[in-house]
Amino acid sequence: DRLKRLGLSPRSIDLASMLPHHNVFSLLLRLFEIPRASLREDAVKNFVRDLAQQHGWWYRVDQSGNMLIRRDATTQPDAERICLQAHMDIVTIADSGKAFDFHRDPIEAYMDNGWLTANGTTLGADNGVGVATALAILMDKSITGPLEVLLTANEENGMTGARGLNSSWIQSKMLINLDSEEANRITMGCAGSFMKRLKWCPGESSIEKTPSAKKKKYYPFHIRISNMTGGHSGLMIHKKICSAIHELAQGVLDVLNAGIPIHITSFHGGDAQNSIPSSAIASFIAERPRDITSAIGIFDHRILGSKLLESGRVEGRPWAMESSTGSPVRSEERQPMLTVDATRTLAEILTEAPHGCEELSPEGHVESSLSLSRATMDAPNTEGELPPQMTILYKARLSREASGDDLENSMDSFGRAHDMQIYPKESQSLGWSAHPLYSFALQYLREGHRRTFGEDPNMQKVHGGLELGMIAEKYPSLDCASIGAEIENAHTTRERLKIDTVLPMYNWLKATIDLFHDDTERFHRQTRRHQSTPRHRARRALREFRFSQIAKKPQIPSNKSKPPPTQPGAGKPSARPSCATTTTRTQGASRAPPLVLSALPEKATSRATRTWKLG
Repeated sequence: DRLKRLGLSPRSIDLASMLPHHNVFSLLLRLFEIPRASLREDAVKNFVRDLAQQHGWWYRVDQSGNMLIRRDATTQPDAERICLQAHMDIVTIADSGKAFDFHRDPIEAYMDNGWLTANGTTLGADNGVGVATALAILMDKSITGPLEVLLTANEENGMTGARGLNSSWIQSKMLINLDSEEANRITMGCAGSFMKRLKWCPGESSIEKTPSAKKKKYYPFHIRISNMTGGHSGLMIHKKICSAIHELAQGVLDVLNAGIPIHITSFHGGDAQNSIPSSAIASFIAERPRDITSAIGIFDHRILGSKLLESGRVEGRPWAMESSTGSPVRSEERQPMLTVDATRTLAEILTEAPHGCEELSPEGHVESSLSLSRATMDAPNTEGELPPQMTILYKARLSREASGDDLENSMDSFGRAHDMQIYPKESQSLGWSAHPLYSFALQYLREGHRRTFGEDPNMQKVHGGLELGMIAEKYPSLDCASIGAEIENAHTTRERLKIDTVLPMYNWLKATIDLFHDDTERFHRQTRRHQSTPRHRARRALREFRFSQIAKKPQIPSNKSKPPPTQPGAGKPSARPSCATTTTRTQGASRAPPLVLSALPEKATSRATRTWKLG
């Protein structure tokens, strides 16, 4: 009945029977059934709104699509509020040949040897497990302090939700992000990023338009590479995973170097802007039928060789190369196409485009990287009004200590070397870092991990992007950290969630929240009790008296009409100020009665057992 009230389908109910009985998994399975593509989060917001109305939570949605939910305290009204944050959208990638509509179809999740994974698509555990955990915490009645949950929009496609977040919305002083992808680890820093766009526009001499007199037949064919390894362009960029864009472009060069004249008409490569391209497709025109057979064989040899080289570095996937041919077209019917030389130039641009790690720290951590996310060239129309133009999109990532100017200069130099149009950087997000000694969010998470598992957690910075950089910019006094469950192969169709890390992460988070609520409630109660003691009242009276004497200090009248006579030695600072100038008192002036402090207790009231700063 509980699962049916959440709206789970019979298929999800059967899957829930094989999982631990907990609200986190029930909510996660419900989220799998809700379409959550970037900029299409209305359905999940409606689900959260209905859940908030059912439990009586306060909620709001801002102009950027973010959602804020608050739950008041039940038995700890003096405790400070704590905020949990996750993003609602997911990366939408499907395998080649998989008919799937991310705007309508539910994720087909299933269990595989202790992992949750999806059938031919991304799973959406990034960041579905974070949203489910935050909502389950709100539903947990054993947590009696005040809570706040921030669900951001469009994180995977530019972080526009966090960028447009209201700067006076969050009331908490501590925020825990739930978007990390490794169990028993506190993420204490992330990389910043920005997008960069370059465009290659061939000249008129590079385009073969429809001939008017010469009669000739041309033979179109298509090459598609799919199901490559792919992966997160920040967390997996150091593993030297092959890019589908590079492989397809290198195959074009191999064909041309073999003396086979082919003309490219269109090119589309890349999946999401924050993932390594796992698929690419290109359309060509050959001048002879036998050239198609030879070209397909060369492409197949290139893909097979690259797959064998990569298989020794990462866990491989069943790469797929598909080829198809079209009906022959007469010269007067074919569309404009690039010349053989222009086709070679385009392929060289894509193979020489920088992609991978740019800078490593002495410890071997990635400091900056460039990822060629997308490359697109649409086929021109028959009339030739729209000439072919190749647009490439870069994702640059950099640590907070590194400079983004070097990355931008590298892309600008590459663009100028190939006569490309260079556009200003866009979708810039800030890096973020928490100090391991001064961040009380890290200290509370560390103590909560000790109480839950009896040992300290791992702490490290990641080269991926989190929204904490954007949130910390709008809330400078907000102390942040990030945790999460174990997720592998994010941003690919091999994404999977380790089941036995979800509830331990939930218990760790709950222990941290309870510890924070207990400490802050004790602090406020003891502060209020201390403010009511005679010693505190006497000190406050003494401060008020001193401030009143400062306010009554007489002002020295100024005589602008006649300057005072110059004394010998004037303008030189005296070695020691005269005591007479500081102790002069008008004869007969009354003194303020001294405060009697002898009746005050010798010892102050008890202090809070945990010392920390509230703001």
